[in-house]
Amino acid sequence: MNWLERIHPPWFYRYMYFKSYNLFSKVSDIPHLAAEYIMFITVLFQFGFLIGLTSIVSGIDIWGEYITGSSKIEVGLFAILFMIITYLLFIYKKKWKRIVAEFEGESKKQGKRGFLYLLVYFLGSIGLFALGVWFVTISNPNYV
Repeated sequence: MNWLERIHPPWFYRYMYFKSYNLFSKVSDIPHLAAEYIMFITVLFQFGFLIGLTSIVSGIDIWGEYITGSSKIEVGLFAILFMIITYLLFIYKKKWKRIVAEFEGESKKQGKRGFLYLLVYFLGSIGLFALGVWFVTISNPNYV
């Protein structure tokens, strides 16, 4: 087993992947890839928050200089890099099967508790993204 097979995301990411997989298994032919896209969007929201927070702390407009100030090719490469990371964490060597097997036998009580945690986590991710956007706007010297 090489090192890429041994790395795995934290519990909440695996559980979110499992719930997304269950949802998409009812409506999609490739639920493991649809669940990967959900994870991609979630991680991207959190990265937006970290960029905004780093901009505030460092005083450098990271968003303006390195993301929106870049060419479309660089932004595309950035998105592809994130997709590769989520692929390696959830899909590579059929890791998604191990994640699904890990949570498959959960009880109704565990499922309800997990759903509540997931809801709080997802809403928190969106809130942190909005906070990150706000951080970017107040740290931008051109923002009026």
